[in-house]
Amino acid sequence: MKNPIHLSISTALPGSAEEICDQIFDVSNWRGFQGYGPIPGIKDVVKVSHGGDKLGTRFEVTNKDGSAHAETVVEYTPGKLLRLRMDSFSPPLNRLADHFIESWSFDGGRKNTQVVRSFELYPKNPVGRIGLSLISYFFKKSIQRHLTSM
Repeated sequence: MKNPIHLSISTALPGSAEEICDQIFDVSNWRGFQGYGPIPGIKDVVKVSHGGDKLGTRFEVTNKDGSAHAETVVEYTPGKLLRLRMDSFSPPLNRLADHFIESWSFDGGRKNTQVVRSFELYPKNPVGRIGLSLISYFFKKSIQRHLTSM
């Protein structure tokens, strides 16, 4: 299906956009994503490839409930934008979703940066749209929790 479900969260984070991006590319920080409700936290992340300018970097993610997915950097403008494609979902999410697009946009200086973290959830079919709509509340709460912990 081409009509995604949209989520967006905005907050101010300490540090520059470059420092925040460095945190994102450091896989040891990914375990800080704790999830919320039925959304699992992250157990482990492996960086399986790396583009020279961060573009093309791929991460394989294992969640605390045993589910897994991959994330690939599809767009990167230092200090402005980081966009990842989430796919290769394990069951049961693979029955509902084709892929997600996660975008981090940055505006700010050296000490504080305004961050907008947005998602487009692409359902596979009408049933997937219903399922993703139901879990999007918990997904948004998990993203808010994660941003607060950064």
